[in-house]
Amino acid sequence: RAARRRVDDFLPLACRLWDEHGREGRIVAVHALGPMELAAPEVVIPVIHTLAQTCLTWEDCDQLAIRALEPIVRKKPGQWLSAMEPWLADENKWVRRAGVTVVGRLPMKHPVYTTRCLELTERLLFDEDTDVRRAVSFAIRMCARGEIGPVRDFLARYVPPENPAATWVLCDAIRSMTRKFLPEFVGLLPLYERWAADPALSPKDRRSVESAVKVLRSVQR
Repeated sequence: RAARRRVDDFLPLACRLWDEHGREGRIVAVHALGPMELAAPEVVIPVIHTLAQTCLTWEDCDQLAIRALEPIVRKKPGQWLSAMEPWLADENKWVRRAGVTVVGRLPMKHPVYTTRCLELTERLLFDEDTDVRRAVSFAIRMCARGEIGPVRDFLARYVPPENPAATWVLCDAIRSMTRKFLPEFVGLLPLYERWAADPALSPKDRRSVESAVKVLRSVQR
């Protein structure tokens, strides 16, 4: 609460904790940054962007995204969701991951934004960085907690993808989907089966597609 009332005083302290005190310091920092962001988003979001570029692990990035960056987007999505667009195009992979993590989680609170969040997530569908790919799959699955229909339509539109860079994401979205949602995706099974039969698939991609097929078939039993 004090940090929210005195952003100018506490923001440098949060940055120092992040920069100089390891994992524990970063955890404390992100919990302080969230309330400060709600109080002064124009001041704090650029600072969070700078901190994101110094992430060392996916845990750093996700904590920063969820605890520090997400609060204002969840509270005022009409005003702040669009502010995530530059994050998705950033050259730094941790900035991209943080941005798409926030975007993907928004429909859980505001289902009406599901389609828009999928459109934003789509921009990273062909990202070749592993940490970003994992976040894109996560974002797609979180969007299903808002509205399942748009997510099903999204997958149907891209299976099979023109660019094989999307293969892992499109398969992991099914493999790791919330179990109770899977019956809503069984209709995609023929698409994945035809994709698995494509002789042009690399052995690695074929294994990925076949794993998604296996999951969808298991739901039919």
